[in-house]
Amino acid sequence: MEPSRSNSESSNPQASAKESWRAWSGRDAGSEAYKFGDFSRGLFSQMKAGVLDLKQKANDTALSLKEEHEQRAVEYVRGLAAEDEEVAEISQNALEVKETTSAERFWADLRKDAHTDHDQTNEDLDSEEFCGALRVEVVQLGSEGRPLAKADKKALKPILLLSLHNKRSGGLKESQSCAFQVRHVVGADLGVYTYDRAGSKFDIGMEDASFCGGCAVPLTAILERDAQSTLKSSFSQTRFEARVVLNLLPLALVRSGRKLEPGEVTGAKRPQEELGTVTLKLSLELKQSPAQLYFQPFRGELPATVIRGHVSDPFSVIRAAGLAIARISFALKMDQWKAAMDEMREGMLSPVLILWWTYLVLVTPVWTWPLLFNLFLGLFAWALQRVAQQRTCEERRRLYADEGAANKEGT
Repeated sequence: MEPSRSNSESSNPQASAKESWRAWSGRDAGSEAYKFGDFSRGLFSQMKAGVLDLKQKANDTALSLKEEHEQRAVEYVRGLAAEDEEVAEISQNALEVKETTSAERFWADLRKDAHTDHDQTNEDLDSEEFCGALRVEVVQLGSEGRPLAKADKKALKPILLLSLHNKRSGGLKESQSCAFQVRHVVGADLGVYTYDRAGSKFDIGMEDASFCGGCAVPLTAILERDAQSTLKSSFSQTRFEARVVLNLLPLALVRSGRKLEPGEVTGAKRPQEELGTVTLKLSLELKQSPAQLYFQPFRGELPATVIRGHVSDPFSVIRAAGLAIARISFALKMDQWKAAMDEMREGMLSPVLILWWTYLVLVTPVWTWPLLFNLFLGLFAWALQRVAQQRTCEERRRLYADEGAANKEGT
């Protein structure tokens, strides 16, 4: 099946058959000549292509109307706030489109790309605006005894798609590769998504039913994996390579946005069976060392670290405010601070703390106190880090809403 053909050519089986009955009918193997069943198989393939095209156009139209409505709401609010200078300046920073709508648009475009193979001729890696290039090679989709699967069924034609800085690849198979331009390393994630093209619903626009899992790979992880000495490599090394085996996550986690979110936000539950794995070879080549890049001006869009509301949806504003309050309460928990103070008072830092206090009160002049307090803050930060590393997993943010309950039941 060739969805890119013109309507006149695809609707005329005789004209298509002169080129190849195998291509027109969608057969994967065999001779190019006509075989019994090619005509009905070809008509069914063209019907599925028409359903897919219709569903994609309907989805694009619905998203366009939604984006237009949200943009009009922002323009209306900016018009009301134009009279007040302070409010007008704040309104200029409002989102044009809701973050959820942007995620839906990204996901719709990704599902389109899943139907086409990757074209390396569209890779342009010579631009001076970028700080480097990332090349990704697909080593293995799945593993021995644990193939990729969707809905408890083995994936027969698995493909992999990648995204970086709003740029997406086409479908990739094993031993194939693609390349991306890198705008910035810190805060950038490589998105990994897998589908099964042999799924019964894949060709009619229900790609989510053939989703086999996805994940995100921070580019900084490539630097940490390849660097033998982090400090030395930060100033001298410009090429980093890593071979990674990635555990795939369910659809509810990777579809919510470009960044993974905790389970209390997404409401995702732990899957009954673990998804498969993919093995990738990552090669990151920078124009300058990582240390030099820190002194370069930032190019591109800042990564979104929090969920913000939108003026077109008052409930999203209330939800964003509630999540902000939850983050503040999570950050202001004093349990670890108290544990760090106890660690300093009763642990290995106790003699140092006694000497510091004696020297501060009896010997040093007042003008040196700020320097000694800074020394204390450094010791306290070190003790706080030790306490944080020793804490159990019960207080950490989780990907699944029921992860804590499952751990308690297991114990």
